[in-house]
Amino acid sequence: MYVNWKKRQGKMSKKKIYIVDQSEIIRRGIGAILRSRSYQYEIIDSIDSSDIQDCLRSQCPAILLVNPQGYVGNKGERLKALRQKAINFGFKLVAVVYAYFDEQVLSLFDDVIYINDDEAKIFSKLEKLTDPELSPFVPEETSPLSQRELDVIRLVALGHSNRDIAEELFISIHTVISHRKNITAKLGIKSASGLTIYAVINKLISSGDFDKTV
Repeated sequence: MYVNWKKRQGKMSKKKIYIVDQSEIIRRGIGAILRSRSYQYEIIDSIDSSDIQDCLRSQCPAILLVNPQGYVGNKGERLKALRQKAINFGFKLVAVVYAYFDEQVLSLFDDVIYINDDEAKIFSKLEKLTDPELSPFVPEETSPLSQRELDVIRLVALGHSNRDIAEELFISIHTVISHRKNITAKLGIKSASGLTIYAVINKLISSGDFDKTV
């Protein structure tokens, strides 16, 4: 039986989630998804273990999202050390994967978020990690955006200009700009690159869509 997100929202304390990835696109894309589900999150711009150590000492998160790429060298010793930190500090370690990694590497994580996971799947994974007794659920609203705003994001991600979008959707350029302002206000994403990763993660576009634009 699925649990209604709105009913549970007032009962749940916000979870601290750190996003550790050198790619701004990935950080902002995942950050937008977490914000849409009322998670409190903080972005760490470095994958240096000493930076993580300082952050963990000052305010330990419930979940640490990391790109495994920065930890696979030196026979995986850095990743094993990070795994030990997760045990010592009591947080869950989640891999953010958009390239191939050996299963042995991924086995050191509590779960894995893949680049093609949609919003509901990402949130379900995080939900189970922070409260394993709860059954997975699908929120009533999978996006804080209107259908027209989703259309605009998709076209921006495919490289269309505001004028192109206006012609495609049969609306004025002023309306396109208004939609983009609303999108920025809701997601905190201004750049086309940030909207592209949001569109990919939420399956608004696929690799085939990019091929059609070439």
